[in-house]
Amino acid sequence: MGEVQISPSFQGLGLGTKVLGDVIKQATEKSKNITLSTGLKNSGAFKLYKKLGFEEIKRTETHIHMAYVTK
Repeated sequence: MGEVQISPSFQGLGLGTKVLGDVIKQATEKSKNITLSTGLKNSGAFKLYKKLGFEEIKRTETHIHMAYVTK
């Protein structure tokens, strides 16, 4: 379990897509699913996760919890 954040000054450069793409690749190779969460106000992260194939599995008062299920 860990946390990844991209500094605002480096957002929009494809770094998050690259990091998550590598994580997805490794998880797929090992047949492992990925879960993550983001704050409700972080619409940019939510859009990125959806674009990469994550599905919303739970919503709380403060966070959206998502999963990527490997095939």
